Amino acid sequence: YLGKMGDDYIHMMDGLMGGNTILLFISTIILAPIAEELICRGVIMKQARDVLPFAVANVIQAFLFGLMHGNLIQGTYAFVLGLSLGFVTYKYKTLIPAILMHSMCNLLGSSLLITVPVFLQIIEMILGVGIIVSAVRKINKKNTYEINAMN
Repeated sequence: YLGKMGDDYIHMMDGLMGGNTILLFISTIILAPIAEELICRGVIMKQARDVLPFAVANVIQAFLFGLMHGNLIQGTYAFVLGLSLGFVTYKYKTLIPAILMHSMCNLLGSSLLITVPVFLQIIEMILGVGIIVSAVRKINKKNTYEINAMN
């Protein structure tokens, strides 16, 4: 069963890569992250947070995010990514960092990861997410400094 699932996943990803590169870029790197973040973190997590603790709301939205991907392989790593994106959204009180992180993950997943060994894929993903988190923290510190300077 797992072998067939892996084959199906590879076939699906090959189908995506065989299409129009510009449309693939626009849909996976720009449109999908914005739409999925608005739905999962912007609506689902926000609504769940109104009645549940953050940890429970985060697991719910991450689970639904995984289900949205439609297969077990993507669903599994989308669940883990969803937990991270939920935490970032909760911490920074904005969807912007999550959209940027999501875009980076999709970029790495749809282009760089095709020809790179698995251990390098993991390193690239960690570095990409680390760069975005560092940038968001720097922006957050600058905004806090500017607000304090105004008062």
